[in-house]
Formats: sequence, C-alpha cells, structure tokens
Amino acid sequence: MMAWLSVLAVAVGAAGAPCEAPYEVVMSARAAQVRLAETLAGADAIESVSVLREPSGRPGAVGPATVTFSIVRGGEQLLVAAKTGRNGDVESLVIEPAGPASAELGNLTWLAAELADAGAIVRLADADRDGVLLSTRDGRRYLVAQPRGPRTGNEAVEARWGAAWTSDGA
Repeated sequence: MMAWLSVLAVAVGAAGAPCEAPYEVVMSARAAQVRLAETLAGADAIESVSVLREPSGRPGAVGPATVTFSIVRGGEQLLVAAKTGRNGDVESLVIEPAGPASAELGNLTWLAAELADAGAIVRLADADRDGVLLSTRDGRRYLVAQPRGPRTGNEAVEARWGAAWTSDGA
C-alpha cells in the first residue's frame, strides 16, 4: 500500500535490549517524519518531551539532537525518540515500550489532537524554556514545552503563539 512501509524495520528483542516487547526503528527520514506524526496523533496521552543535544565538535555550532516524547497508547508507556540533523530535520525514529502507563493524563496531550491531520513532522528544533519547536509538513509550528502552570484549555493556541515568537535557527 504505502511505499514507506517497506523501509520500516521492526526488530524484536535485540541482543542486550532492556525491553522484551517489540520496538520499531525507522531509518528513512521521510518515513520517520510521517511515522512520528502518526504516533503522536494516535497517543492516548503525551506526558513529556525532552531534548538531548549532541556536541558538534565545532565551537559555536550546534550538533544533532535526540528529541524524546513519552506517550501512552493502549495502557502502555512508549518512548518515541526522533533523531535530528544539525538543522533540526527529523532523520530517524525509534519507538520502544517503557512498561505500563501511569493513570495520569499527560500535560502535552493537546498535541495529539493538533497533529490528527498532520501528514508529517519535519523539524524538531531545540527551543527556549526546555522545549522544542515542532514544525509540520503543512507549515504549522508549535512550541512544545512542559506547562509551567495549571491547564487552561488553550494550550494549543499558546503553543502556536509561542512558536510565532520563537526562532527555529534556520
């Protein structure tokens, strides 16, 4: 059906892997961007996002990053780790189980509804306030960060507004 499915590798129980359940590895950039959007849109809850930036080896330059979303789907906790290039373009994706989910609704769950019709997440750029600037193929941008206060019901609007005022470094 979809050509990108042919590049999707599903590995089961790799030697030395801490998880016993299957995990998914997507090495094609285009397929990883599509699968990331599908995975986040299909989440029952999105609990957190973190960014681990690798050193670039050059003074003043930024290196590639790994952006990890902790999500809940079907009662299971999953870690969704997108590897980006220096410019923030999503290059690969790993989805792995992290055990049973907690009973709490994630603070970033609003993002799942926002991404329901997104074809792909093309960029994840490191942003201020310990967050990430997420860009979709259709040009939408969201500043995704852990909330600093109570939920207002306007998280998606606030994330779009924050993205409008945040440079992605491109």
